[in-house]
Amino acid sequence: MYDFSGQISGFHQRHVRLSNAQRADMKRRRETNLDRVKEGLQELKKPVFAETINQGGYAQKTMTQPPEADQDSRYDIDLGIVFGDADALAPRTTRDWVRQAIDRKANNMKNEPETKKKCVRVIYADGYQCDFPVFRRYWTDAGWRYELSSGDEWVASDPGAMNRWIDQEVRCKSPEASGSYQLRRIIRLGKFFTKTQANKEKRSFPGGLVSTALFIEAYVPDDGRDDR
Repeated sequence: MYDFSGQISGFHQRHVRLSNAQRADMKRRRETNLDRVKEGLQELKKPVFAETINQGGYAQKTMTQPPEADQDSRYDIDLGIVFGDADALAPRTTRDWVRQAIDRKANNMKNEPETKKKCVRVIYADGYQCDFPVFRRYWTDAGWRYELSSGDEWVASDPGAMNRWIDQEVRCKSPEASGSYQLRRIIRLGKFFTKTQANKEKRSFPGGLVSTALFIEAYVPDDGRDDR
């Protein structure tokens, strides 16, 4: 097979992977949203959250650029908001605290913050979306345990499990010993392909989380040959 690895690498750098400026922008957006939640809760005299947990492509370092000329494709940021067990109330009530806090402090929103079944969703006018899943935590002999606010129930959850699994798979399966891992590059290329095809064909493709799991399952290491 002809070696297209150089072309693939160049394409990945120019069109798929976020640039340094884009990554810095994502970090700034995350911190801005975190400040909005914190300040909004304080103004509403609601409990302070105990911690936050990065999720999705931002945490897993698999975010991609949107397809060219695709105005509907958004940069997604997933930020889990965790309250202490003693502070959290009913699942829907606790989730609504976060919605109210964002609504109070945010601007430049395309629509008002929306309470979904498992998160609070914000879509901004300048083309990015932020989901805030809401958790409560309690201490056990085995460490912290988490529950997700899902509808009207608190459901047992491990918000960091997917991140840990992906990180382990990337480090263990990629042929490189350190640095830029091949599996992470392949995940980005695959996610970019699903975005471009969904935009081109005007139909749904698997979302980022499902796509990532599929690419990990199908991945076969090939040192120096991302094209294969």
